[in-house]
Amino acid sequence: MTTEVVAAAGADRQQAAAIAPRQPRLDRFELAVLGVLVAVSLWILALDLWQVVVHHRTWTGTDGEFLADQMQYLAWIRDSSHHFLVSDLFVLRSTPHEYFQPIVVVSAALAALGVTPWVALLVWKPVAVVAVFRRPRARATRAARAL
Repeated sequence: MTTEVVAAAGADRQQAAAIAPRQPRLDRFELAVLGVLVAVSLWILALDLWQVVVHHRTWTGTDGEFLADQMQYLAWIRDSSHHFLVSDLFVLRSTPHEYFQPIVVVSAALAALGVTPWVALLVWKPVAVVAVFRRPRARATRAARAL
């Protein structure tokens, strides 16, 4: 009886694997698109670092074009690393910690472990690049299979 259950479970896994479509390997064009996407996503970061080195400036750890937004994200990470949730940092009085943003909470957990907030924010850059690359590729693969 045990042998039949194990054999049936193995057959179910093989059938599920046969039904689940696999993503084809990346071809040269897709690798080139991924390379361009990585280069574009690192462009502002490289430009900021170049400004710091050439002009002897202080880098704040931001990598965006809009400094106020990037500094707000860092403030949220720092606040969330102490309280889990984030309060309204745009007022002078104390406000309750009631804002929840999953990316901020994960970055704040890294900051609570000792990682600087700007590194905890930069951790999301590769995640974003992979997500932006994989989703259109998955849609195109599904559309090609439907034809």
